[in-house]
Amino acid sequence: MSAGVSGVRHHAGFHRFFSRARWSIDQVGRLLLLHLAALAPGPLRLALDDTLCTHKGPKVFGLGVHIDPVRSTRRTRLLTFGHVWVVLSVLFPVPFSERVWALPVLFRLYRTQADCQKRGGTHLKKTQLARQLLEQVSRWLPHKPVEVVADSAYSCREVLRHLPPGVVFVGAMRADSTLHRPRTRSCRSPVTGRLLTKDILLPKPEKIARDDNHPWLTMTLTLYGAPTQVQQGVGGPVVSFRRQTPAQNRHRQSTAR
Repeated sequence: MSAGVSGVRHHAGFHRFFSRARWSIDQVGRLLLLHLAALAPGPLRLALDDTLCTHKGPKVFGLGVHIDPVRSTRRTRLLTFGHVWVVLSVLFPVPFSERVWALPVLFRLYRTQADCQKRGGTHLKKTQLARQLLEQVSRWLPHKPVEVVADSAYSCREVLRHLPPGVVFVGAMRADSTLHRPRTRSCRSPVTGRLLTKDILLPKPEKIARDDNHPWLTMTLTLYGAPTQVQQGVGGPVVSFRRQTPAQNRHRQSTAR
């Protein structure tokens, strides 16, 4: 309809064109990604998430039973047939909207383990598919700084441990997450004298959030359309954020006086 062909030809003809066409969807996404990266003066901001598309039919490839995140609640989990796509989108401002738009550039179909055993193929988790998408972007844009935002489902070892160079990840994590800092030089244990190979253990996020002695930088961000004061933890390999409570705000104002 947006192309002005409504009423000129039946829509089934266009469905047939797209279903029988032969092209690489990754190459289409690559062209769009390179074009948007050239227009972005600073870091290229990406959004990573998965989405459920309901489908039914015995001949639909990759069909599986998935939890419907929109209709489900904490007490009741509703299941539905369909496809789950892991999508990587470019966050880009458009002149005709006040909001930033997410323009999808790369996709990967998540297949359940049962479907892979039935139809053949290697089962990959959603986080493994997300890692493939980030690595693909890094190969296409080796010198472009990239910032990726995702929810807690992708703030895990599979994604964070293999981040390509030049990629900054912003996402929520569990309060009891175990964080480590890589060792920059080899050293030995002062007790046993053995060579230490494990990374350095860092405090958990919940402990950092309660520590007022930790250096915090106060800033105002727009969260869900409303300005909200948050505090950014300064220093260390992991940048932490926490909401500023009214008590903390009064304490900082009285200290400033």
